[in-house]
Amino acid sequence: MIPWSKTGDCSNQDCNAKNTSCVKVGKELFCLKCRKIQKTKKIIAKESVRPVVDKKKLTKDLDIAYSQYVRRKASDNKGECICFTCGKKENWKKMDCGHFVPRANMALRWDLRNLRPQCVNCNRLNYGKISVYEKNLEKETNGSVGDLLADSKRFCRFSERDMLEMIIHIKNKLKTIN
Repeated sequence: MIPWSKTGDCSNQDCNAKNTSCVKVGKELFCLKCRKIQKTKKIIAKESVRPVVDKKKLTKDLDIAYSQYVRRKASDNKGECICFTCGKKENWKKMDCGHFVPRANMALRWDLRNLRPQCVNCNRLNYGKISVYEKNLEKETNGSVGDLLADSKRFCRFSERDMLEMIIHIKNKLKTIN
């Protein structure tokens, strides 16, 4: 049996290293330089097979797609929509997508029951006008606030695959608008 490391000749046919420090790989010996090259090639091959998916980027893409969907769905044929809390009418591109349950709650972050168009003033400067938002949600669908609050207690973590599927789904829904 060959020990893990010893002095010897490299088994790589392209390397002419003789009587050098070698590493045992299987039944063969490779000089330290050749072994490092082998490991690097293996890592590169592994990375090229598995796509690199950044959860932060997926989250941002989902936020943008859902925001556009909510605002465009609520807009009329001129592209104007009405703020859910104050009633101000503005172009959908100048509006925000408001959340009754804050975005930090991943279970409801992209739940359409929780999302409505809001003007920048209501959503950002007045922190979403939650009391008005709540009353309007309850008027729209009786019991929806209680359902959302109950669902907000659920723990939720999306995998990269789930997020990719959600992006595809909402982008397909976006295509059907206008």
